[in-house]
Amino acid sequence: MAAFLTYRSPSPSPYMDMDDDRMSASRSPSPAPSANYTDPDADMEYYDSDVERAPSVYSYASSRDGARFVREVHGRVCNAQNELYALPADDEECDRIGTQHLMLKLALDANYICPHLVKRALSRPFPAEPSTPFDFPGLPRQQKQQKPKQRRALLDCGTGAGQWAVEMAEEWPDVDVVGVDLAPQFRKRAPTAPKNCRFEIDDVTLGLPHFKAAFDVVHSRSICNGVPDYPAYIEDLLLTLRPGGILLLAEGDLQLRNWDGNPADPDNSAMQRLLFAAYSALKGKGSTVDAGMQFARWLKEHVAQPGGVTFVGEDLVWVPIGPWLQGTDERTRRLNYIGELMRRDSKLFVRALRPTLIEAGYDPALLDGWIEETDAELDGLKVRLFCTWHYA
Repeated sequence: MAAFLTYRSPSPSPYMDMDDDRMSASRSPSPAPSANYTDPDADMEYYDSDVERAPSVYSYASSRDGARFVREVHGRVCNAQNELYALPADDEECDRIGTQHLMLKLALDANYICPHLVKRALSRPFPAEPSTPFDFPGLPRQQKQQKPKQRRALLDCGTGAGQWAVEMAEEWPDVDVVGVDLAPQFRKRAPTAPKNCRFEIDDVTLGLPHFKAAFDVVHSRSICNGVPDYPAYIEDLLLTLRPGGILLLAEGDLQLRNWDGNPADPDNSAMQRLLFAAYSALKGKGSTVDAGMQFARWLKEHVAQPGGVTFVGEDLVWVPIGPWLQGTDERTRRLNYIGELMRRDSKLFVRALRPTLIEAGYDPALLDGWIEETDAELDGLKVRLFCTWHYA
């Protein structure tokens, strides 16, 4: 992790952020349609593992069935499975989360925290099986059936455009990577994804019993605004892990921070005013949008349970919103580039919140004015703000 970006929070925050298709098999217990992107001509023995799919409950073709997975909400395309999840699922949102992905990757100097733990989980050998067959007296010697080689596996919940999943599949070619999301935002990346990467459409908040003990690493980022019960979601994720597996959680905070670490005031920041309104609207819908500052505590509740969590680590990453740091040294230039990415993300993010705020009763003209004021604030760099990201 990039140490110069990581600080301990002086106090908890009251607001949170989130953050010709071909299908093969999928197995989902949820009533929502579930679909899986892959190549039907692929060597199925290659995918013979704990995450191999059963016959699909629904086959999807983007040209025919796109409307089944998306809906229009006040001028933006959103998912049609989970009304709680507030953010769109269109090309503009794909651009935003792509920018956010790059920003967080640079902030961590990697695609994940605790690289030594992730590498250990994905590269450890499987336990050796007995090498000699069992003999029954008086019967011919039993021949041991040849089993496909076991492979390590990784699950990306809320995969979005699929960039994180694809990059992990490229980094770990001997690991099966599965990306799951509510809507086919990954449709452009799926056809060229590595052979060891596939995508599914499903609502992970409805439970994951079909993935029980199937993965060595499970990753969930910027999904909390669509989760009604985050502690229950954590329990579902833990059940998908194999023994010795690792769970990675990441959520941003809707409460911005001033340069001195204190909470930003909605009266002094146009962006904070808009985010405060979004926080209230999301909480009113039943979202655990403030999960980031609590998920480490929820994870620790599983430590003492038999077969539960053995260790919980947590971190807080502060990212400047805009290139407002003074200096020309390499460290400052890097921070300012990350800040520029965060500014681009923020401008698109406040626009992505517009449909949710209109549904909450805000006047569209008022929101458009707030967005213009936020743009001016971010461009002027007179209000120096941080966005904090919680990791566990």
